[in-house]
Amino acid sequence: MSSTVCFWKVLILTLNRSIRIDPPKTTPKRVELKQEINGDALPFFLRKIAINSLFFQKKYPNRVINSIYFDTHSLSTFDDSVSGNQIRKKHRIRWYDEHSGKSKVTYEIKCKDSQLSWKYLYKTSHRINAETSRWGNLFDNEKGLKDLNFPTLLNLHPITLVSYERSYFESWNKKIRMTLDSKISFRNQRLLTKPNFKIFSYHTRSSIVELKFSEEDLDLVKEVQKILKFKPQRFSKYCESVTANNYSAR
Repeated sequence: MSSTVCFWKVLILTLNRSIRIDPPKTTPKRVELKQEINGDALPFFLRKIAINSLFFQKKYPNRVINSIYFDTHSLSTFDDSVSGNQIRKKHRIRWYDEHSGKSKVTYEIKCKDSQLSWKYLYKTSHRINAETSRWGNLFDNEKGLKDLNFPTLLNLHPITLVSYERSYFESWNKKIRMTLDSKISFRNQRLLTKPNFKIFSYHTRSSIVELKFSEEDLDLVKEVQKILKFKPQRFSKYCESVTANNYSAR
């Protein structure tokens, strides 16, 4: 057994012993359409948002989202996504950089079945320890927490850390959410004996716009697509990070 596998097993055991986790919250199933916007075209796109007939308004302050993605040694999750398998899942732990500091970590299982996506969210009581030099000390040390078990992570390994700044918009009728992700960066975690929070490679200057809505509102979204000249395309930050870090030659 490699030293990296041993380090990862220590992390899982630490999670099982020390982090309190509540029953998962299941998000509603929705359609998510993405488009990559070139940096030079972004100001024009934002003006289009402002004059759209559905009148998109800023919903929340911007915040930085961080996600460590997990996969098998053979990158089966990556392969499922690249192959376009109809049913697939992604495993990640996520936290936010906010004005008040780092948020508590949430373990997410993102599921996709054809065009519908939803998530299982496991909120924890831990925050990331960005100064750690060991996987076994990835989270800060809180006392008095109940035992936790993440059986779905036992055969998975940390692959990459994806970070970006997200802007939030919502249509006036609250039926369509729009997010804009920019300043996207990747940090390799694969086969490392300690978490990597420093060495990164940026994505292109492009931003990712995403429309999120219920399946029954598809006709309404088609109107938005026409006005914004929104052309949906396949895009996965996880897959982009794997490709950027040369994992495909495995």
